[in-house]
Amino acid sequence: MASEQSVRSELEKVLASECFAQAERLRNFLRFTVEHTLKKPDQPLKEYVIGTDVYGRDASFDPRIDAVVRVDATRLRAKLNDYYATEGTNDPVRISLPKGTYTPVFSTQGLPIPAAKNQASDASIAVLPFLNLSAAADTDYFSDGLTEELIHVLAQIPGLRVIARTSAFAFKGRHEDVRDIGTKLRVRYLLEGTVRQHAGSIRVTAQLINCADGFHLWSRRYDHQLANIFEVQDAIACELARAISVDMPSAKGSNAQRASGNWDAYQLLLKARFHWNRNTAEGFRKSISYLQEALAVDPRYARAWVHLGDNYNLLGMWGIWPPQKAFPQAKDAALRAIEIDPTLGDAHKPLAASLALYEWRWDEAERGFRRALALNPADEQAYHALAMTWLLPQGRFAEALDALQTAESLDPLSLFVLGSKSSVLYCARRFQEAAAQCRKALDLDAEYWGVLWSYGRILEHFGDFEEALPVLERAVRNSGNAPGCLGSLGHCYSAAGQRRKATEVLGQLETLSGERYVSPFEPAQIHAGLGDSKRALECLEKAVDERAAWIVYAGVTPILENLHADPRFTALLKRMGLKARAEAASV
Repeated sequence: MASEQSVRSELEKVLASECFAQAERLRNFLRFTVEHTLKKPDQPLKEYVIGTDVYGRDASFDPRIDAVVRVDATRLRAKLNDYYATEGTNDPVRISLPKGTYTPVFSTQGLPIPAAKNQASDASIAVLPFLNLSAAADTDYFSDGLTEELIHVLAQIPGLRVIARTSAFAFKGRHEDVRDIGTKLRVRYLLEGTVRQHAGSIRVTAQLINCADGFHLWSRRYDHQLANIFEVQDAIACELARAISVDMPSAKGSNAQRASGNWDAYQLLLKARFHWNRNTAEGFRKSISYLQEALAVDPRYARAWVHLGDNYNLLGMWGIWPPQKAFPQAKDAALRAIEIDPTLGDAHKPLAASLALYEWRWDEAERGFRRALALNPADEQAYHALAMTWLLPQGRFAEALDALQTAESLDPLSLFVLGSKSSVLYCARRFQEAAAQCRKALDLDAEYWGVLWSYGRILEHFGDFEEALPVLERAVRNSGNAPGCLGSLGHCYSAAGQRRKATEVLGQLETLSGERYVSPFEPAQIHAGLGDSKRALECLEKAVDERAAWIVYAGVTPILENLHADPRFTALLKRMGLKARAEAASV
C-alpha cells in the first residue's frame, strides 16, 4: 500500500514530467482527483463535481450533453500510461485511473495496478503499411486502405493505444529493425503483413511482433473473396486482441459504419483516401472526384460524405478554393453524413470545423468537437482540429497545446501536428519553445514547407533575417508559391528593411490572384510590415467580408500586433466574435 506522502511525491513528479509539460488541463484534472481521493478516500468522485470544480462549468452542467470530463479522462489514462511506459518506468509508486471511474488508484512497483490491464506499456500498437504483392502496381490504394481500416478498427478497442496513419506510414518502404520502430513510436507491438489480389480473391498475411525482442507472437493467413474483406479485418482485430489480452468490443454496427453495401463504392472510397493522403491540391481534387463517383453508386454511404467534407474543409483552409465555395459544401456533406449515421464521430469533426472557420459559431463548433471526441476519443485529427480551428483563434493556448499533445501521442511522427504545435507556441509568444519544436520536426523532414514556414516566422521575430529569409524562400518554393508563405516572406522582407522586395511580393500575390484564390489576409501582413496600417486594415476587413479561413488568427498572430490598438482592428475581431490576444488571455 502506497503511503500518502509517497503518493504526493509521485504526483509532483508526474506533474513535473516532460510527458505532462504541455498538458495543463490534464495536470489540473490529475491533481484534483488525487488530492480529493487522499482527503476523502471513501467518497467516489462524480463527473459533475469534476466538471464544475476543474473545468469551471456552472450549475447547469449536464454530463450527458457535455462530454468534457469523459473525453479528458480518456486522455488522462493514455497520458499516465505513456508516462509509466517511458519516464516513470522505475517509479516506486504508480498512479492510475481505472476505466469506468474517476477515482485514482495508488500502488507500489512490483504489485499489480488495479487500473485496467490495458496499460500503454502493454497495450500499444502500430499497424505498419501492409505490403502489396499483387501483380498490378496500381493497387497500392487497396493495401494502404486495408492498413488504414485496421488502424480504425483497432482504435475502437478501449485501452489500446493505436498509432495513427501518418506516423505508421512514415515507415512505408523502409527496412528498419522492428525494435527501433517500436522505440520511435513508443509502442510495444507492431502489426505487419502482406496483401495479394487475384481474380476476385484476396490473400492477407498478418504478423504480430513484440517490439521488445523482435519475436513474432502469432502469424496468420486469410484467404477470402474480395467482397469479404471486412471479415478479414475483424478476424485480424479479434485474434490480435486475444493475443495481447485486451477486450474486443462488440463488432455489431462496425461494418455498417465502414461499408456501403456496395463493393464498387467501397473501392472508390479507398482510392479517394489514397489521393487525399498525398496532401496536395491535385490529390484533394482527385479524392473529391472518386468520392462523388462513390456517392453516385451509393448516395447513403456516410463515410464517403465525411471524407468529402474533410476535402472541402482543407481546400478552404489552405485557400485552394474560395471560402464561399469550400466551407458551405463541407458543412452540407457533414450534415448529410450525420443524417445517415449520427453515431459516426468522424462526421461531427468537419461540421465543427466549418462552423468555426466560416460561420464563427463558436459555441456550436465546440459542441461539435466534443461530440466527435465523445464518439471517438482516439481520433487524433479531431484533437488537432479542435486545437487549430477552435482553441487557437480564441487565444486559448494552453488548451490548444494540451489537445495537440494528445494528438502527438497518437501520431508522434506527424509533421502536421509538430508544425501546428510550433504555430501555437509562436502565437503564445513562447518563441524559444516554438523554435525548438520546429527543429524537432525538421529533423524528420528538412524540406517540409509547413514547418519551414513556421520556423521562418520565428527566426524573423528573433531578428535573424540572414537565416529567416532563406528559410521562408524555401517554404515558398516547396509549397508551390502558397499565398500564406508569400505573405510571410513579404512581411519578413519589410521587417528586414528590404521594402522593394516586400513590394515585389505584393505584386506576386496580385498576379497569383488571377490564377487562384488569394486571401486578403496575405497582403495585409505585408502592408502591416511596411507600416501602412490603412491598407492593412482594408485588406483585413475584406478578408472578414470574404470569411477567409486564416482571418480568425488575426487576433493572436504576432505579425499584426502593431494593429491591436486601432479601433478598426478591434471592430473586425468583434465581427467574428473574437478578441485580441491580450484580451483573450484575461478572460
